[in-house]
Amino acid sequence: MAKEKIESMNSEIDVEAIDGAIKKENALELLKNVDVILDCTDNFSRRYLLNETAVKMAMPLFFAPCREMQGMITTVIPEKTTCIQCIFPMPLEKEKEMPILGAVVGTMRAMQATEVIK
Repeated sequence: MAKEKIESMNSEIDVEAIDGAIKKENALELLKNVDVILDCTDNFSRRYLLNETAVKMAMPLFFAPCREMQGMITTVIPEKTTCIQCIFPMPLEKEKEMPILGAVVGTMRAMQATEVIK
């Protein structure tokens, strides 16, 4: 399980594993004890939900979606920077489905982690 693997890498942290999906009904409750939100979702409906929750909670959101052989990254600081819904008022259109290159995901997650650490 991911929880045990992550905790074995750093004994100074506690990981709370949650078996379920984030939804409008539970987003505030699930995120109430976190310091930042990392968006690693695969669809715009969840991205918009995380964005809305981050803005409501005045919490930084680190956005780094991947698609096929490309990725993008931005950090949302409520009341200081543009939010995801402002950048993407409409979800990006789906083109033909192609697999995401694993190296793109790894690169984007490394960049996202660097943004969080900064």
